[in-house]
Amino acid sequence: MDYREEQKNIMEYKSGYMAIPSVPGAGKTFIATHLTAKIIKNEWHKPGKVLILTYMNSAVNNFKARLSKLLEEEGIISNKDYEVMTIHSLAMKIVKEKPDLVNVSEEFEIIDPVTQISLIDRCIDEWKEKNRRALKYFLNENKINQDNISNAYKSVQKILCKTMSAIIGEIKNRELTPQDLNDMTKNLDNKRLIKLASDIYSMYDRYLKLNGLLDYDDLLVLAYLSLKNDEDLRTKFQKKYTYILEDEAQDSNIIQQKILFLLSKNTGNLIKVGDSNQSIMSTFTNSDPKLFRDFYNNTADKVERMLTAGRSTREIIDLANYFVDWVRNHHPLPECKFSLEDQKIETVKPGEKPENPKSDNYNIRAYKFKSQKDEISTFLTLAQKFIVKNPDKTIAALVPSGEMLSNIADELESKGIDYDELSDSSKDIVHTTKILGKVIEYLAEPYNNYKFVELFEKVLMPGEYDNKESLFNFLKEYNLEKILYPRGGIIDIKEIPNEIRNTTTWDEFLQKCAILKKLLDFPHTAVDRLILYMADILNFDTEEKAVAQKVAADVKHLFITNPKWTFNDLANELLDSKNSKFNYFAKIVYEMKGYEPVEGKITISTYHKSKGLEWDCVFLLGLTHNYFPVTLSDKFLGENYYLKDDYSNPGAIVKAELEQLLNDEITESPILRSRKENISEKARLLYVAITRAKEYLFLMSHEDNIGKWNEEKCSQYFIELANYISRRRKEFDGDK
Repeated sequence: MDYREEQKNIMEYKSGYMAIPSVPGAGKTFIATHLTAKIIKNEWHKPGKVLILTYMNSAVNNFKARLSKLLEEEGIISNKDYEVMTIHSLAMKIVKEKPDLVNVSEEFEIIDPVTQISLIDRCIDEWKEKNRRALKYFLNENKINQDNISNAYKSVQKILCKTMSAIIGEIKNRELTPQDLNDMTKNLDNKRLIKLASDIYSMYDRYLKLNGLLDYDDLLVLAYLSLKNDEDLRTKFQKKYTYILEDEAQDSNIIQQKILFLLSKNTGNLIKVGDSNQSIMSTFTNSDPKLFRDFYNNTADKVERMLTAGRSTREIIDLANYFVDWVRNHHPLPECKFSLEDQKIETVKPGEKPENPKSDNYNIRAYKFKSQKDEISTFLTLAQKFIVKNPDKTIAALVPSGEMLSNIADELESKGIDYDELSDSSKDIVHTTKILGKVIEYLAEPYNNYKFVELFEKVLMPGEYDNKESLFNFLKEYNLEKILYPRGGIIDIKEIPNEIRNTTTWDEFLQKCAILKKLLDFPHTAVDRLILYMADILNFDTEEKAVAQKVAADVKHLFITNPKWTFNDLANELLDSKNSKFNYFAKIVYEMKGYEPVEGKITISTYHKSKGLEWDCVFLLGLTHNYFPVTLSDKFLGENYYLKDDYSNPGAIVKAELEQLLNDEITESPILRSRKENISEKARLLYVAITRAKEYLFLMSHEDNIGKWNEEKCSQYFIELANYISRRRKEFDGDK
């Protein structure tokens, strides 16, 4: 194997703590799998195994496939020498080994983040019942129109749910129990958010324990405590994993790091691979990029940087490097100049592989529009032209919000353009739950003609059929009982128009009616069994059945805890693509299938979801000041308009109050500090987005004065990059 010079240094590793700081496109997965294969080939790991940890379910299968292929090429047909899993899968293994150590049942269940938010929402409702006027204290009533007061309360409760979820995770990472926090806050009044957090934490924890449930933060903390407090268990796992390789180490948190240090303590074999400049999760998770930086600056025995990347053209690499330079040397906020590490991407040296793509033209553009509508419209025009001209290229549009993504998806749908969507509520993820939701919605009102026709349109007969429109128009007015349960068991053909009954469409309709009658006749008292029956009779594929099985299990629990729930309530939950508690598992199933860009097919993705991916052509949309703030006077979406100024960012406030209780020094306003953290992370997010492009890159923004509170303007990042692009285009054209 021909390795690049920096890769050769990594492949010389035999033991010890090694850090591999890497730039985008440098081949982290390539080198990680090759190094693992070398360790296994030389049997350095025996009698233990090599453990590869990553943070994305989709990456697990990718690692397994690549490693398996490499080992087969070496004549090694075995998967007993290594394990690839997420950090939470590892934690599950540890806790299940001795659950009694941490006082949990052997049959404990893990709740997903959506269910967690739902439970916290319920706790806040209970808290409000006991503290009726307390919540009102936080509201800025001068900004609440009485006609809109209901929406104001809903908005505040929604942001409080997210705040409580995040701070409970932070509290658990600090290894504080509900009693610990209660003791620390017992003398505080209800005007302190940390007091509210303490109350919610206690209620939430009590509910989990009563029902034998754990959340993902519990899982990590309990795994750590199990290893820390039980020498036999710790020794067992230390012997089991003699080498540990952590991928995406910049996304680790303190508890995860403690677990890995405990497991690698005896062997001393720990490899961390990551890129601090791609740390884009810390403002809404407990990850901390400082941990990886500290590891390669102070802890590692060996630091091998991978700075060479063959993914992009030199022009795109130059743009990414210019952005790093501008942030570090010219950012208007001194504290944000260190958002990005001074880690420049280098192009591949002559003779080394893979070579950087080359182009005779400067294929980078920047566009400014008057409105988001104009921006989306121009993107669609340019993307379609690009596909016609370059049918063999992959293409993606990255957007900053789910709302903008939905707007683009709607436009693509209306134009009949096929596309892939990467988001938590993409059509692929919600496909199965929507089918189940439509069936349940119909079963709730089986003689509702509109729901009957919609079920056939969306689920049973979604394709193209002759005279389909005539059939459905007829069914909207016809007595459905005569179709589903005709007298004598035979439909009166004379009542069916000739142009409908004398078609293959009518024959297909009758076959689907037979399926529907089986669903109607199945006992509806056991909803979980009904859902499994649906999956069977509707011929779900393997992934769809997996989702249906999870939905069935969740539904059984939901109907026990919500005895007043109806079929309509369940249908509404299943059909809520953005907030449904059922879609989290569907997302995992979809991610495990993996995603590969299709040539000539547009992919739309949020900026965050694009991490780890690449396309020939990338459009970066929505580069405005509210999504990519640069100064403290920019608009910050995380701050709630309905709350008093001192509480506008409750997440920042409650985190600062927790730090004060723990005697951590607070030197500035929590809201200002949060804004700076947001600015820094958005700089890294834009850097990640730029480095997704291989050959073509288009930056887009808009300015739209649509009201006092909704004014949009171009991000200063966009302005600086657009000016750079303009200068480079002139130089490029002059050179030609």
